[in-house]
Amino acid sequence: MVKKITQSFLSIIKIFLRSKFFTKSFFSEFNGEQELVILGNGPSLRKTIDLHLSFISSKKKLCVNGFVDSIDYPELKPDFYVLVDPAFWKKNLRPDLENLITGIIKKIIHLTNWDMVLYIPYEAKNNILFSPEVFKNDFIKIRYFNKTSISGFSWFENFCFKKQLGIPRPQNVLVPSLMLSINMGFKKIFLAGADHTWHENLAIDEKNNLCIKDPHFYDSGKEGVNYRPILTTEGKSLRLHEQFNALSITFGNYFVIEKYAQYRNSQIINISEVSFIDAFERLKLN
Repeated sequence: MVKKITQSFLSIIKIFLRSKFFTKSFFSEFNGEQELVILGNGPSLRKTIDLHLSFISSKKKLCVNGFVDSIDYPELKPDFYVLVDPAFWKKNLRPDLENLITGIIKKIIHLTNWDMVLYIPYEAKNNILFSPEVFKNDFIKIRYFNKTSISGFSWFENFCFKKQLGIPRPQNVLVPSLMLSINMGFKKIFLAGADHTWHENLAIDEKNNLCIKDPHFYDSGKEGVNYRPILTTEGKSLRLHEQFNALSITFGNYFVIEKYAQYRNSQIINISEVSFIDAFERLKLN
């Protein structure tokens, strides 16, 4: 009880400090009439697309992060794109990360020739990494959302989530993607490519640096994915206990999202060929 009171109180403070109160409402936008597929970037998505392209093509589609690097981007023509990592708008990034981020943004701008909504947090608004060119692409409609971390009593969380004042701690891009999908009004949300197998790809090198192999479904045809140090956006090394703590928060938040989905009469169905997420109903596509 004391913990919930403290969490709720701290969340209220964060809302007043970080959230925008007069956001443009987007929940119930689709009134449950259409189904949505969230396309995660896990390696298993390649198999899902290859085997079930007609299933995916028949739904509304939401993609994340570096999905634009895949050959499937112009074919699937996602309806929604979510960017939430601070690296997409922070300054003074390490050079390799800045090149990666700039490349993704440029591709989104130049390859998108269909109507698409780009969701980014309010804190990214007017940032230099979001080139003015993105606003010149008439196909891309930018919508902003509050990324403020909310926790506390279930009734308090659900109230804040529904009012779009915040979301569960966005440790992973899938968290805001699911919350946005629920608030847009989709009643059936399919989740593909959500492997979440990071813990299987961790290693410690001879200098005690935490490293990871982080393959994506669009890596096919490229050279093998090698281990690389896990660094913050500023280039600071991450420790093993910090990584596992982040994973714990991520997997725990999916149960919060599942409860919110039930509260909003939405159904989240995990159709990933491989997945360690244990919060959502699983379905094997035929």
